[in-house]
Amino acid sequence: MYYLNFTPPSVLSDEEAMAMILNFLLKRGRWGGKYYNRQRMTRYLGIQVLNDGKRVGKCLEELLNERLVWQSKKGATVSLNPHLSAEITSFIEKFLKADS
Repeated sequence: MYYLNFTPPSVLSDEEAMAMILNFLLKRGRWGGKYYNRQRMTRYLGIQVLNDGKRVGKCLEELLNERLVWQSKKGATVSLNPHLSAEITSFIEKFLKADS
């Protein structure tokens, strides 16, 4: 499966943050029925990368509204939408630059 090795800069736009969330789930293979804990992901990306968990939550909500990400178990877990795999990979490639 294809994904980018991405080292985040200190400041990211909202689109780059959304692409980073998608890349995070893609690297872990969280498609369809394989879920990832939403709180754990928000905390990890908020502390390690974006330095703001509220912003990660806002970007995740926007991804949910665009239906690129599914939520389950009453919103406690998230996974990538397997029906939109081409859109997800193109979104990641568009906004994240690979390490060279």
